[in-house]
Amino acid sequence: MGKQKFNLWKKNVYLSDCIQIDNLDNQKITLLNPNDKSIILYTDKENDKDMAFSIFKCLPFERAKSYLTDSQHLTFVSPNLWVDPFDYLFYDENKIEGKLYCFVASYSRAYNEEAVWKSYANNNTANIWSLDFIKLLEQLSFITDNVDFYVSLIDYSNKKSDLIDKRKQLNSSLSQPFPLHDVLNNMSLKRKAFKYEDEIRIFAHVKGEQIPTKTIDFKMELLKKSVKGNRNNSSKTVLSKVLLPPYPPKKKGEYSEVQYSKLQQIQNSGFRIFYEQFDVRIEESRLYVTNEDITKLIK
Repeated sequence: MGKQKFNLWKKNVYLSDCIQIDNLDNQKITLLNPNDKSIILYTDKENDKDMAFSIFKCLPFERAKSYLTDSQHLTFVSPNLWVDPFDYLFYDENKIEGKLYCFVASYSRAYNEEAVWKSYANNNTANIWSLDFIKLLEQLSFITDNVDFYVSLIDYSNKKSDLIDKRKQLNSSLSQPFPLHDVLNNMSLKRKAFKYEDEIRIFAHVKGEQIPTKTIDFKMELLKKSVKGNRNNSSKTVLSKVLLPPYPPKKKGEYSEVQYSKLQQIQNSGFRIFYEQFDVRIEESRLYVTNEDITKLIK
């Protein structure tokens, strides 16, 4: 099991040493495997000017809508709300100073898109958000209300027995409270079966005596309103792109390629109408589209 060190990036934002930012403007960013420090991703905006390094969040449309209406914000949740017992295995809020909340996303979209839709998209009402990583960190650095943010990568090198044994060791420890960095490292361990998630976690450490809550909202500017339908400046916002869900595939012959594309557009029309009021790129999933020319013709 690897161990991540958390270094101050700006003000109250700390990055894992497995997240290396060489250049902010060109967004030269390297992600390292926490277990063996091998390179798992490298991005260079200078060579791909339309693609700043982003993290991806799949969320129900109603929640996405709530993040953007009234006061824009993101919600961080208590690990006590997680449903996988191995996810909250190492969280005991009685053994840390302050409280932890977490925002979970992925640093990959293309390689796990099908799994994401199947795992998180309930009745095709979910959207995938692309969040500009650097701009998100900058927004977090403006939040100074007794909170620090720690960004970690997930170590997927673990077997089930590894995590159980580690938990037993902690249970026998007399150390209380546990050092925060140790807690964050332990909460960044997952089993090999979940490697497809390519998960990145942003922990909010709310300091001082706190009444435990299930969630905590942090206000930030995610999007700007579009001007006369102009959405050419989405690269300047935290939320740079929204991916709308695919229409469920069917067996051969149940409908034509044209019918499929039209059905997907109809399914996503409400989502599109909502997002068109903002300065954000809107795309539809092409996961099951076999003829891009047809899709272009019926737009």
